[in-house]
Amino acid sequence: MRDSYDFKEPGERREFIVNTWPGTAGLAYAGYTAYGHGAIVFAPGHNKPMFVPLGSDFGNPEIERTIKEYDPEKEIVVIFFLIDSPAVFERHQVESMPPPLAFKTFSRIH
Repeated sequence: MRDSYDFKEPGERREFIVNTWPGTAGLAYAGYTAYGHGAIVFAPGHNKPMFVPLGSDFGNPEIERTIKEYDPEKEIVVIFFLIDSPAVFERHQVESMPPPLAFKTFSRIH
């Protein structure tokens, strides 16, 4: 895995998510089972991602709609809060490792 990614670039965000999939999707699924729908948030000044449940103030109705609509058994929602740029949100999935399997895989590793 690379040491750094430019989160302003869609391809680099996708590569980062795929490279960290078991942990990122595992966190998303753990958050979902505990709190319901939500998103994985990457924010400046935080070294680790956070699960933020629906009902939090995302400041964007599109983000909230996406979080309500995604299928947590197949995909995750990721939000990147970027310095000097608007927040970017995306749905991601890896068909060979859906979030429940990523959670089990990550749990076994850690």
